[in-house]
Amino acid sequence: MSLTTNPNLEYDNVDPEEINHCVGFAALWSANTRRSKGLRATGIGSVSCARSDMFRANGIGDLQKGEQYANMDYIFLSSIMATSLFLVTITYDIACQWYRNFFTRMTQLPSALQLSSRVDLRFRIPKFHLAAHKESCHAPFSLNYTKWVGRTDGEGVERMWSWLNKVSHSVSMMGQGGRQDTLDDFCNFWNWRKTVNLGDSLLKKMTLAIPQAAIHHQAFRAFTDGLHEQHSEELLEWENQVRAWELDHDQPCPFGLPRDDLTMSDLKKEMAEEEHRRVQRGEALPGDTSPSNFIITGLDIEAAQQELLVTASKHDLTTNTYMPGLADYIKEKGYEESTSSPELIELFLPSFFASTQRDLICQQGLPEFENRLRFAQATEALAHLRRQLRTHSFANSYKTRNAHSQGAYTRSRLLQNQIEVRIKAVRAQYDISRRSLLSLRGPGDWENTLKVLRAEDIRGINERTLNEEEQEEYRRARLLAGMSEETVEGELHGLGTTSGQENIPTVAFNRSLALGEGLRVEWVKARARAERWREEVLLLEEEMRRSIAYCEWKAMYWDNAATTRSRPPESNDLALFEGVRAYAYRQASYERRRVVMWKRQWAAIQERATLVLTTQLGQGDILRNNQAMLIAPPLVVELDLSDNEMEGMEDGDVEVGDVDT
Repeated sequence: MSLTTNPNLEYDNVDPEEINHCVGFAALWSANTRRSKGLRATGIGSVSCARSDMFRANGIGDLQKGEQYANMDYIFLSSIMATSLFLVTITYDIACQWYRNFFTRMTQLPSALQLSSRVDLRFRIPKFHLAAHKESCHAPFSLNYTKWVGRTDGEGVERMWSWLNKVSHSVSMMGQGGRQDTLDDFCNFWNWRKTVNLGDSLLKKMTLAIPQAAIHHQAFRAFTDGLHEQHSEELLEWENQVRAWELDHDQPCPFGLPRDDLTMSDLKKEMAEEEHRRVQRGEALPGDTSPSNFIITGLDIEAAQQELLVTASKHDLTTNTYMPGLADYIKEKGYEESTSSPELIELFLPSFFASTQRDLICQQGLPEFENRLRFAQATEALAHLRRQLRTHSFANSYKTRNAHSQGAYTRSRLLQNQIEVRIKAVRAQYDISRRSLLSLRGPGDWENTLKVLRAEDIRGINERTLNEEEQEEYRRARLLAGMSEETVEGELHGLGTTSGQENIPTVAFNRSLALGEGLRVEWVKARARAERWREEVLLLEEEMRRSIAYCEWKAMYWDNAATTRSRPPESNDLALFEGVRAYAYRQASYERRRVVMWKRQWAAIQERATLVLTTQLGQGDILRNNQAMLIAPPLVVELDLSDNEMEGMEDGDVEVGDVDT
């Protein structure tokens, strides 16, 4: 598996400008920071198959100074040059940076490593690593939104490293030849173990994929049916938008909610630049600190006061528990509550004073700094509140579906309590910011954007009360998804109903957000989940077919190897001839036995996969596809995976980093 020494090491090093586009993973920074003097190699890089978790031929090479682009380009291209694929999906934890000048760097490599222009490369980031990247990387580099990757997570190489790293101390002391031979042996053993365990691993993955594909297909169709009657135009618009984005990522992305234009960090940077320009013009500051820093410090103290007030209130409740006689003692001694508590100290920012007093007390221009910062603070708090409400809705849905035991319910309730504490804190921050803005600006059009928050507004999208019409629409969509009437009625009881007179919450659910942005995002994500699970079934079905076809071909290969060798005339070579032929026949027998075993092991699940694909998961436009739900008898599948066989393998029940599913 190992490569010989890369003869092209001098062609490029890490470009310092290229390591600043996104996150600073250790893989990239180590290229400039590792001490490599006197070392033949500081590590190894590898290329593996993301579907089967196997090391690729010519897919391992030495790294002289961390994961330099020169090394990784050479290893990757050496690994795929022998293939005849026209579409290659590449997952790499720094793909968002590595791909930028990849084709330019490739032109500096030998002609034998030049890819054809007909090969289409798609660069993606493994699911677990994607969360650490900037938000702008999430949708374009997500495997969840990439066609024809199924449920591949791209983290297989990390599972392989966790196993191969055990030999690192041994091989680090070896010579070059012995080290490469040892790595070859270990990588070949890994691949062989994965190969002989394909019968169980593919069966396990298919057993998970079929019901998940059916569930997500039905859920998406029910979601679509629930919107189709009254919002068919929006559905067609969303479908066209997501199709256009899948073809060209420069088109508007349908998977993300619009980012608020103004944040505190952006405004702080803007104010710092303004003050820097004033200093360059020779305008002196009135004190040791700038006006904006004076207001920012006050806002930071205000936030700390709110946090301290919550902590002090909790401590007071605990005090009454452990010191029940303290209240009587304080009353008897006549102690008064201290007004010098830090959480109660008034900061006297410009918004504290009336407009007539403000001009006399504050330096000219200071109220405007607070005005700008308060508006950014309120806008950011409102966006944060929406995120927390969506998180609360998800936690509530998760508790409803999964918390069937007392312990699970307690843990879910604890999570919801933590979210509710954050919601209260953010709501308090918003109220303070809005009151300050009202004092600074007075009534005006800005109140149409930053409205007064009422208690009934602080609800998640699935926690608002429903009127009778909405209740019936919700019931019909859930029944179409295959849920029982008892379950639907239980959910409706949790949501609640109204006579239609109660106001809809203005924070987490309103018509423009739900249909314009929020529902669109949920709909395209549901569409992506349904498509990825359907693709997973198709890919697994093809992988099973190819595994059997390969073993049948390999058996014929060994048969030919046994018969093409001619019988030697000298008797001295007869023993070798017989031994080679016996070995070839035995290998052919192994391959045929594996074919028989896999066919028997996969027959039932393959039949079920074909049935589901042809009757329920057809390749039709789901907006116009009205196939009936498949009703089939239960299928019992035996899985035989020992602990050793499971080591290093993907756990199909858990998709790391994918909260949506």
